[in-house]
Amino acid sequence: MSLAMRKYETILIMNPDLSEGDLKTEVSKIESQLTSHKAQSIRSDRWGKKELGYRMKKKSVGSYVSVHFEGNTSELVDEMTSLLRINEHILKFQTHRISDRVRKVRESRRPANADDFGFDSDSD
Repeated sequence: MSLAMRKYETILIMNPDLSEGDLKTEVSKIESQLTSHKAQSIRSDRWGKKELGYRMKKKSVGSYVSVHFEGNTSELVDEMTSLLRINEHILKFQTHRISDRVRKVRESRRPANADDFGFDSDSD
């Protein structure tokens, strides 16, 4: 019996002192760990550095990264949680399962043109 693939999103707050190259290396390590645990459709987005609501590990700014992936076992998320906890460059992380209802809402709100950022064309 085959299980349906579940979609997940992990938000990472990483050490802001990492250079751009080091940040890419850390994200690619996480992606390779996901691949080794049979995750599929792995996609990551870097959101940049943002101010934190409170200090974490003596840092007031963090580099935000979003990682989307699909998997069909709960062990995948458990294994990723244990691997992310021991990574010294990650200040905080949280993984969510994305429900079908949320995916439908996100797709309906997505602009028809990828270049459209929601601004009026006749604005000054």
